[in-house]
Amino acid sequence: MTPSIYSLFVLGALFCCLLTPLVRHLATKYGFVDCPQRARKVHKEAVPRLGGAAILFSFLLVLLFGGLTVPELRNTLWGDSHVGGVVVLGSLSIFVIGVLDDLSRLSPKVKLLGEFLIDPTGPASGSNRVIRGGSWANGGPSLRSAKRLSHAPSDRVNLGFRLSLRPASKAEPQVQVPEKESVAVSVNAGKAFTIQDLRLEMLWVKAGVFEMGGPQYTRHEVTLTEGYWLGKYEVTQAQWEKIMGFNPSFFKGASRPVEQVSWTRARTFCKKLTEVKRRAGSLPAGMAYQLPTEAQWEYACRAGTTTAYAFGVGLTHDQANIRGGPGETTVVGKYPANAWGFHDMHGNVREWCEDRHGSYPSGSVTDPVGPAGIFYNRVARGGSLLESAYLSRSTHRIGIVPTDGKSTLGFRLSLRKRSSN
Repeated sequence: MTPSIYSLFVLGALFCCLLTPLVRHLATKYGFVDCPQRARKVHKEAVPRLGGAAILFSFLLVLLFGGLTVPELRNTLWGDSHVGGVVVLGSLSIFVIGVLDDLSRLSPKVKLLGEFLIDPTGPASGSNRVIRGGSWANGGPSLRSAKRLSHAPSDRVNLGFRLSLRPASKAEPQVQVPEKESVAVSVNAGKAFTIQDLRLEMLWVKAGVFEMGGPQYTRHEVTLTEGYWLGKYEVTQAQWEKIMGFNPSFFKGASRPVEQVSWTRARTFCKKLTEVKRRAGSLPAGMAYQLPTEAQWEYACRAGTTTAYAFGVGLTHDQANIRGGPGETTVVGKYPANAWGFHDMHGNVREWCEDRHGSYPSGSVTDPVGPAGIFYNRVARGGSLLESAYLSRSTHRIGIVPTDGKSTLGFRLSLRKRSSN
């Protein structure tokens, strides 16, 4: 029967304990005791040397009888120091200063601190999940076989995975993901239609009254006397290319939002689409595809809420593509819709509005279209993949030169009465 490494180390320790009386006996036998200086010299020099020899002897016992190779012993001694104990892997016993979770060729039967665990699957409670192996961004200590970290399941940065085929785990029941997300739609999101050749879905927003603005901007009551249609998603690259004949986007993908689009080019898209549909006889008189007004955009974004975001007082990476997420645009509709069915009103790309950028009015207004005349910049709303949650609030606004096109600028289509703003 192979002795445990723990036993071997105990044997070595006992051998060390016997050294002192042995040396004293030798000193007495050969007369060193009559010369205190020589006796002290023997005790001072001989004991440490023999002690070192004993420790070396213990390690040799480990190597010879414990079945460990030198690299395995090194990994054992340099493993994580979270837990100490004896780890039993198959028929091999290893004394562990840290926890060496796996020597991959051995069966995973683990004994920690005297308690046997067979085929462990981790604790049953807790939200974080374990990651292993380090990444390109980590140094040597983080790449050890025993190193382990925990991350939130929604984290994405520097994280991948390796596929395993094994019996279904009882510790993690299968999660049923619905094929189509269920969205609570308000009565304000009534009629809807699809521009068939573009596969562009438009949702109807009924007229209403809401408070526009927030702590950083003048709060004022806005009345929208007429309803309008607004794109369920941001305009995609495929939809843009079918009308405009080219794709300016930096992050390519047919179902991703078109970006690097200036306000001027976005209006050109709306004008061309209007002309095509008018020639086809599919546009009601006096209606046109346009950018939404800033008030229409915020009304649809809020979807009846008065909080900072359509989802409440906070915004997470599971709800919007904002800074700290994928770092690039994502396909439209990947993130949840608000209560009226609109996706990506927070994050992904900033969205152009029709209005010029200027100060809000101090009192109540009806059907506002923004300031006139002297203001040159145009309003962009909603934040983007590069902005924080704070800069993606329902109320946040920014003025941008209308000829500027960045990888964070896109737009959402509106169908409403023709505007001359």
